[in-house]
Amino acid sequence: MSNFLWLKQSLNNQGSLVTLTALFAAFCGLYLLIGGAWLVVLGGS
Repeated sequence: MSNFLWLKQSLNNQGSLVTLTALFAAFCGLYLLIGGAWLVVLGGS
């Protein structure tokens, strides 16, 4: 829940859109990286 509170606080700061976009992009990139590796492992075996 602390992450949510930090996110709410960051929304009040300037440049919050950039921060949210960066976090979202990092999360999506990590998700795609893990998903892609998982597919490669499943497809390779």
